[in-house]
Amino acid sequence: TGPMARTRDQSLLFALALLAVGIPLTVLAVGRISGSLRLLTDEADRIRNLELDSTELVHSRIAEVDRLGDAVASMRAALNSFSRYLPRSLVQQFVSSGKNPVLGGERRELTLLFTDVENFTPISEHLAPEDLMACMSEYFQAVGQAILDTGGTIDKFIGDAVMAFWNAPVESEDHVERACAAALRLSRASETLNCCRLDAGKPVLHTRVGLHVGQAVVGNVGATDRMNYTALGSTVNLASRLEGMNKYYSTSILASREVRERARRNFLFRSVDVVVPKGASDPMAIFELVGAMPQSPYPDLAAPRPMLGFCSRWERAITLYRTVQWERALAEFSAMREAAPGDTLAAMYAQRTRRLLENKPGKDWKAIQRFKFK
Repeated sequence: TGPMARTRDQSLLFALALLAVGIPLTVLAVGRISGSLRLLTDEADRIRNLELDSTELVHSRIAEVDRLGDAVASMRAALNSFSRYLPRSLVQQFVSSGKNPVLGGERRELTLLFTDVENFTPISEHLAPEDLMACMSEYFQAVGQAILDTGGTIDKFIGDAVMAFWNAPVESEDHVERACAAALRLSRASETLNCCRLDAGKPVLHTRVGLHVGQAVVGNVGATDRMNYTALGSTVNLASRLEGMNKYYSTSILASREVRERARRNFLFRSVDVVVPKGASDPMAIFELVGAMPQSPYPDLAAPRPMLGFCSRWERAITLYRTVQWERALAEFSAMREAAPGDTLAAMYAQRTRRLLENKPGKDWKAIQRFKFK
């Protein structure tokens, strides 16, 4: 049995040698595979959270792992492209929920914002299509960033206009104030851009804004193969009408009474008029958004201190005008016109009051402006 015992011992030593060499090699191979899979798992988590700016590629000598890395990279690129056509917060909800979007919506309170470019038609007529496209892309980048920075959802770009809303798809308690801050910031961004365009000899793009808050239906509208996440309702229409009224009053940002009441603690408004928009039946008070209050959480948007006194005096003059104390109102409007020669609203009210004094209306007169155009 001696030769058999020697063979057994030799076989045992050979097996131990194989284990001593094979186990580290196996651990090394498994570690490399698990390392690649761990990188792919981390990348999948980033994609799920819509962190799509990564350019990392995972490669492996194992064909299946390498193909999986290419598939993850392709998915990241596809989602990055897809997210540019929809609000990122909305895409994030779709990805995290794992549900397919369906047609339909829900009633929710929204703050709506509409913007428009003053005298856009004559500007576009004097620009080549390529220059117009570059011009508007630059403009929309500045305006859109101000909306996104405050948590707004850009619904759509319509020619030279932007429609946006707050409180959907992500809810926020301070959505009215966020919209007011966005309106002021995008207005400033537009003026900053205009300074650069003026220095370059390019046409300037003055922005007009309308703000309104109320109930609307927000959700997916369209066909089963082509949907649009948007808001519908009278609130949307009124916000659009307010934007259009800027042209009549020579203002930049007009807001409804509902917006003013919800945001007056941190933002400064002044009364503009009581109007009946086209298509509406009830009068509504409208206000100009002037700036943020000095002690508000928005110090970069604070209105100048002298503007506080000017707006206080303006409210007294408007009250005199609406209570048929036109002689005193005219004196106030005339004085404010001299104090602020560039204030077209003061000039308009001085002219209005003067006409009322010259042609005194009947006792049924009401300080209401009815609009027959959008």
